[in-house]
Amino acid sequence: PAEVSLFPGNAALQIVNKTVSGAKHTATVTRPKDGNSLIASGTVAKEDLLGPVTVADPGIYFGHVLKTVLATEGIRVVGKVVREQVRNADGSIPGNCHIVAVHKAPLRDALSRAGKQSLGMMAEGLIKALGGRQGVGSWTSGRKAIEGYFSVVGVPADQAVIEDGSGLSRGNRLSPAASTQVLHHIFVGGGGEFELLRDCLSSAGGEGTLEKRMRGSDTKGRVFAKTGYIKGVCTLAGYAHTASD
Repeated sequence: PAEVSLFPGNAALQIVNKTVSGAKHTATVTRPKDGNSLIASGTVAKEDLLGPVTVADPGIYFGHVLKTVLATEGIRVVGKVVREQVRNADGSIPGNCHIVAVHKAPLRDALSRAGKQSLGMMAEGLIKALGGRQGVGSWTSGRKAIEGYFSVVGVPADQAVIEDGSGLSRGNRLSPAASTQVLHHIFVGGGGEFELLRDCLSSAGGEGTLEKRMRGSDTKGRVFAKTGYIKGVCTLAGYAHTASD
């Protein structure tokens, strides 16, 4: 097999290397659902960067990566990486904990990073932030908030199934009609909502994930959209200025 390594290095994931050297480059990497093994397969003809690949537990993954990075800087971390609730039941910080720093950013920044760079982590944070308005922020509470919005907008229940915020889960189901209904609702809603959403989307031939797409004179700067991709599925959702605009 060819040589395959993790970047960044960590102990949360394991590589199952099924690659072989060959004249044609077909190397791919996949992760079984709910598993922590990355399966590299195919033939390798050149040095390449495979992925990125989703992880089952981002929190635990981050902890392992942080431990590895600290170790490379000569900072040894003892003990295992575990998930624990730091705050007390009443939400207060235990006396033996010290907050080093608090970083805050406008919600618009998260919307822009999710829309322009298609950063799924920001979308996951946004869906949990929506759920947090009614209590604890989670995928479950976030889904309920979105379902409530769909009801207000008029999207039929059988036209949308939300599993996560990033859209990477194959359990997500969203019809073109549902997407169009939401986009239209925002467009005619007033209050600056349309302008905010448009400015947080990637633009054709301009910036974000559409920077190198649709760069012709008839489309450049006239299409604003969120890109979406999982293996076998590629989509766009957003707005386009017509020739008369």
